This record gives sequence, C-alpha cells and structure tokens, in this order.
Amino acid sequence: MNSESTTDNLKTGIFRIQFKNLQVLFLCLLLSFGSCQNTVRNPGEPVVFVVRYDPDNPENKNIAVRLSWKEVIKQYGERNYTHVKIRDLNNESVYTPDFYDSDADSEPDFMVFHIATDAEEPLRPFEIIVENNCNSKQISNKENILQNPAVSVTFLTPARYITGKGKSNEKFSVILAESIIETYPDPSDLEIYAPGKWTYTNGFFNNALCELTLHTGNQEYCQYAQDWLDIFITENNKIDTNKYHKNNYRLDDILPGRSLLFVYERTGDKKYMEAANDLIDQLKHQPLTSEGGYWHKKIYEWQMWLDGIYMSDVFVLQYARLLEKPELIDEALKQLLLIYHHTLDPETGLLYHGWDESKNKVWADQIKGTSSEFWGRAIGWYMMALVDALDYIPEHHPERDSIVTIFKNLSASIAGYQDFSTGLWYQVVNKADEPGNWIETSCSAMFAYAFAKGFKEGYLNRSYLEKADKAYNGLINNYVYFDDAGRIYLTKTVKVGTLNFNYSDGSYEYYISVDRRLNDFKGLSALLYLAMTLEKEIKQ
Repeated sequence: MNSESTTDNLKTGIFRIQFKNLQVLFLCLLLSFGSCQNTVRNPGEPVVFVVRYDPDNPENKNIAVRLSWKEVIKQYGERNYTHVKIRDLNNESVYTPDFYDSDADSEPDFMVFHIATDAEEPLRPFEIIVENNCNSKQISNKENILQNPAVSVTFLTPARYITGKGKSNEKFSVILAESIIETYPDPSDLEIYAPGKWTYTNGFFNNALCELTLHTGNQEYCQYAQDWLDIFITENNKIDTNKYHKNNYRLDDILPGRSLLFVYERTGDKKYMEAANDLIDQLKHQPLTSEGGYWHKKIYEWQMWLDGIYMSDVFVLQYARLLEKPELIDEALKQLLLIYHHTLDPETGLLYHGWDESKNKVWADQIKGTSSEFWGRAIGWYMMALVDALDYIPEHHPERDSIVTIFKNLSASIAGYQDFSTGLWYQVVNKADEPGNWIETSCSAMFAYAFAKGFKEGYLNRSYLEKADKAYNGLINNYVYFDDAGRIYLTKTVKVGTLNFNYSDGSYEYYISVDRRLNDFKGLSALLYLAMTLEKEIKQ
C-alpha cells in the first residue's frame, strides 16, 4: 500500500483480510475504518508512516524515501512545508526533508529524505512533525524524482480512532492475532526479523496463539503454531540441528517448547513430546552456577539473567505437570527462587537484570555480582514467569506460597513506578525523570498482563486490574496503529537488552541508547496475552 492510497482503497482493503467466523466484527471494523479517515487529528499531532525496503539489495545502502505532499496534507493537515521534519521512531533521529515542485506552480509536490539502511531493520517507522523554530527550506524545481521500486511507504492510523478510544475490546486479541497471521500466511516466513528460525520471539507468539485457541475455541490458531513447529521437527522426531543448536545451551531456545506441549495435548502426536524431550535434555546438561542456577547461555559463564526464567522454567513446569514429574517442578522453582535472591534490591523491591557469580568487571557489582540497572523487559519476563508458573505448581507444594509472596511483593513495587499520565512504564523502570529515558511498550504489556492475570487468579486485589486496564488503554491510545488493510502496528518496543560484554556495560546509558523496533514480537505477543486476559475478565 503506497502513500497515494485513497479512502476507497481503505474500505476495500479491509475486505481483503478474511477473519474467519467474524463477519459481524468485520462490519464494525469496516465502519470504524471508513470513518477514521474523516477524523480530524489533534492539531500538531504527528503523522506516522512505515518505510519498507529490501536490505539485502546492495543498491539499498542509502535510500531516498519519497512522500506525496498532497498525501501529507491529507493525513496531517499541515500546509507550511518550511517547518516539517521527519523523526525516526526507532532511535529519535530527526531528518530535514527536501521539497520538490514538479509542475512549476511554486508549491511542493513531494518531499524526500534519505536514510541509511540496516540489514536487521527492513521495517522502519517514522513520524512527520513540525518544528516552528526550524529554518525555512527552498523548493527545488525538478520534473520528477522516482520512488525506488524496492521502497514502499505506508501511512498509519492511530488505533484510538478505530477501537473506541482504546477501551478494552472483547475481540482485540483476535484482531491482533489475525493481523499477524495475515501478514505471514506461511508460517515458514515468520517473522520479518527472523524468518524460518527457531527463536524465542517466534515461539512467544506461537505460544500465545495456542492460548488463543483455548480462549476462543478456534482451532486454527493452534494449527498455525503446529504448522510452524512442523518446519523444525525431523523424521526422527528431533528438532532440526541446523536450526536448533543444543550445545550452545541458550535458555532462549527453550521457550518455543511450550507450543510443543500445547500441540501434543491437542493432537496426542508423540513427535511433539519427543521434540520437547530434546529441550529437557538440554536443561539436564545446562552449565550451572555453584548453587545449581542455569547459566543464561554457555558463552555467559556463571551468569543468570531474569529473562531466562520465562524462557525455560515455565516450559519445565508445564512439562512436569503434563508428565507428572515432581522433581522437575522442584528444579524449576529452585531457578525462580535463586535468581530472585541474587537480583533483589531491598530498597526498591525491584530486580536487577542479571547476576554474575564470578563478578565480572564489565557490568557486575564487585560485592553483589548484580548488574546496575532495573531494565523493564527483564523484570517483565520474570513477572510473567511468576504468574504463569502458578498455573502448574500444585496447591500443596511447599514453595507455592513463596512464589505467591514474591509475585505480590514485586507487583507492588512495579505498581509504584507506573506512569500516571499514560499508565505505562519506562525502559529503565525507576528513572522516569532521567534524561533520555522513554516509555517502553513490551515491558508495559508484560507488567499489565501479570497484574490482570494476578487479579483473575486471586493473587492481587482489584486495584491491579484497574492498573492493567489503564496500561492497556495507554498502549492502544499511544502506540498501536493500523494500516489501510487493517493490519496492526506496535511501536516503541526495545529491540534488545543484553549483558553481552561486546555490546553492553549494563549502564543506564546503554539501556536508553538501544534502538526501538516496529512490530517486534516481544511487544506484540505480550500485548496479545494482555488482551486475552482482560477479555477473560470481562466475560467473567
């Protein structure tokens, strides 16, 4: 869909997405989309658009992006081109565009800006802004500047103009999931940042799809996850060693195993359980700290990271319950408790991203062994792990109450850092007022999911459901968009957070400098979990 799309294209585009068994929803969505083009945006509100390009094309190292000025006026209402700037939503870089008059009427016909491409970022979000104090620009007279055929521009509409001001929508989980499936109808293409790879990000999404089948009764969601898994399972019922490298001992590689268990329960096909056994075998040989804590990866000697608990231990608990293996429940709970003990800051009640038993000199405190900052998504992974783990811990288990207490205490601490105006959380959780910090969408969805599920399961009081709903509305109103074809876009999800010595010293400056990413599955999947949980609560 290019920048010259019309309202008619918008309406017909909606019909091209075939949401199974949701004809009534489609009618409502169509009406919403049809009217949103006539909605007057707030004065000065930025216009968001997406640039797609092929980063593998050697000619696409530095590309020119062309936008129709008429389309910009239509979207923005801004006619004074002398004050227009372009901001990259992935890293806040600001570009000054050039303007061209192709018909000699002294008015711009299109504007152009140049970006350096990144092989890892073929999908880039930008916004058009006005800076009234910027220098005036002259119009260049050129007959035409052609758009690179490998580059496309898609304007987006804020979700708040479509979904009823962001109120909890019983069908939003379906809208989100169907949008992604429509974008990647072939599971082998999943997803634009890691197609065809056994990754925790793709696993996170497919795990959520299996939950969505339980939520809606629609078997097609779990079938999609099954089709994705089948790409990796070999004839001897192992995970393809060209895709999954067991001897690297990455806890991240365990997360897709939850889909294996869901599909096994659904189909009874032993190949999915045998593939899950492959992952259990990895954990049996995982390198350990002196207390028996899993190293996050083989290359990160003596290190435990909060992320790893969600990656591995919820799977272990789900597996242990399914096969009635109490010793594995004990092992998973040991991991949950060990990392909490080592990363807890008693003053704030928050958790540091990682802990190193060897106390490396790059990022570890030389007394405590912890990293120095409270990174939002790391804590978000751990909170999701806590509340999901409780689904599989027997009521009589001696450590169950300890997990509930940790979850309650951590929830109370996180709640104290929720941004009052947006209902969301910052990249570095406790430093909202520090220069350079910014709202981060994946941790916000994770915290809100944990709050909503915590209330639903009776661990937290109703105030946490209200906090979750406020966060959901904050995400929808500020960071969720749709294109003309009805596909969803989520902005401001941090690309990565690492304690790898080669890239990170674990400092505040490191965390706030990491690029954001559009439609990162770490954010979209967390939002899908949040939407499902709020919908369940509405039904009850």
